[in-house]
Amino acid sequence: MNTRTVIGGALTLVAGVVLVVAACNGGGATGGTTADTLAPGTWGGENAAAIVDDTIAHVHIGCTFGDFRPPVALDQEARFNVEGSYTLRAFPVAVGPSLPAVFTGVVNGNRLTISVAVNDTVEKKLVSVGPVTQTLQRDQEALAEHNKQLTEENRVLRDRVEKLEAMLNAPRMALNSGRAESATQVLANRNNELAVVGPGRVQPAEASRSQTTTGAGRTHTVASGETPAAIARRYGIKVETLMAANPRLEPRRMRIGQTLSIPSS
Repeated sequence: MNTRTVIGGALTLVAGVVLVVAACNGGGATGGTTADTLAPGTWGGENAAAIVDDTIAHVHIGCTFGDFRPPVALDQEARFNVEGSYTLRAFPVAVGPSLPAVFTGVVNGNRLTISVAVNDTVEKKLVSVGPVTQTLQRDQEALAEHNKQLTEENRVLRDRVEKLEAMLNAPRMALNSGRAESATQVLANRNNELAVVGPGRVQPAEASRSQTTTGAGRTHTVASGETPAAIARRYGIKVETLMAANPRLEPRRMRIGQTLSIPSS
């Protein structure tokens, strides 16, 4: 397996390396470690990152990259010095070659500072890259978890506000609904009280069904839909007798509420 193949495999291990590939434009990435060795995981910083697994450690600094072999032991001062290979001519196309290099670093709490001394056999000189400082991924994970908790708390708070608003609006909605129902009922009652007799004639129907007896005889108040024939049948008299008792009655123009005299026979 050549160096470029190894680098390609390492790049697929962690999504954060995408930010490192963009480092030539000012990107960054994230990382992880243990106390005694540089453990598998990722480190990330401004324009730099280190990706470490069980078989290879891949370092990006700016538009250059290199590799060294783990495990990497830390001394009592949490320092390390390890040989590897490095590619200086890597952007925009990795033309190489892969050059001998020494990686030097120190771990300080959650930070890794690393620099590389590259033996440039092409230009016959020693090239220094770095130092750069990178931060453990665990800090980023903690921040992400905190953001997740804040998002959940915000969701719960929003639900409570919506429920409170619903409780406060319920009486108002009920009042508005009651008013609407009341208005609807009034309109319905009014419609029930109205009837149409003939074109364009609207009169209250309440007075239509009354029957009164006066000293001069019985009377009848015309109701909705009544005809002379129907009124005559109701009182057991002939239509002619009803018409004779009400000489001004016009059958086609009877009005609701109109009073008719009812003869005895």
